[in-house]
Amino acid sequence: PWKKHYFLEEKNKAEEIPNARGQVWGLNQIGQQLLMGHHNGAFQIEGASCIKISDLMGVWKFVAIDEQHALAGYYKGLILFEKKGTLWAQKHITRNFVESSRIISLDAAKNVWIDHPYRGVFLILREDVFDPDLEPRKYSHQNEMNKTLRYLFFDINQRILLCDQEHFYQYNPITHKSEPYLELAPHVRADAGILFLIQDDYKNIWYGNASGSYLLVPEKTFIPSYSVYPIDDITGVLPGGFESVLTIDKNNVIFPTEKGFLFFDPARYMEDTSAAQVFLSKAILNNGADSIFYTGHLGQKLLNFRFKKKHHSFTFH
Repeated sequence: PWKKHYFLEEKNKAEEIPNARGQVWGLNQIGQQLLMGHHNGAFQIEGASCIKISDLMGVWKFVAIDEQHALAGYYKGLILFEKKGTLWAQKHITRNFVESSRIISLDAAKNVWIDHPYRGVFLILREDVFDPDLEPRKYSHQNEMNKTLRYLFFDINQRILLCDQEHFYQYNPITHKSEPYLELAPHVRADAGILFLIQDDYKNIWYGNASGSYLLVPEKTFIPSYSVYPIDDITGVLPGGFESVLTIDKNNVIFPTEKGFLFFDPARYMEDTSAAQVFLSKAILNNGADSIFYTGHLGQKLLNFRFKKKHHSFTFH
């Protein structure tokens, strides 16, 4: 497994990709290619080579529209890329939308969602994506609920979650309406100052607010439910507004930080922090002979017992 920390002499296992030096904003797998968003433009990584595919400054992130097209957010809006052979090339930029598009996702219907922390949440319908003159809808203000939504959304398995100061809502791409979303309500409060809410490839949810950081692991039940584990190691360590997580397997999760990478073993952590299983073999009322009132308990719900006020001394084995 990956280790939490590496010594200096072990770091020579990493090799620098030529022409990729500088501020890298993101790496996204689009089909079989790896595309890189960079302060100096957009690049395609091929083996140990780095090929520039756009000179536009400040490319943040790529999302796949279909097998031949990808949309990228950059400092001044959106760029549509088209695949030609094995290489990607810039097709056009959006002319009427110039907001920095660092936070960009797709829902299950391939509608495009963009979040600007100071401008709002924007929606582009799938049929409008290829139009260079598209004008996104400011969904945080222009929605069928007539609510003013917070300037953030969360992508949970291609379900776009929005919230106001009290509740979560899920956008339904079939009805084009947002509906109350209650699945996370027992564990995550919409009014608790959410800093990040990220779902990994294993359906785990990594969540942070002002008071701490948590791992929500799905439980195998008929109704959606999670086991919650506090993760103090990442509280206050992840870069604000740029939180991300890479889950390789159950033993290896990587968090980028301002000072390098943090390696975390969730399987071991959950094993160490799991509640101990208690076997109750005998319960005795300390009130003379024949006072055993229960024998045997393992995991099942304990029966309810009532006793008189004077019976207040018990022994448990």
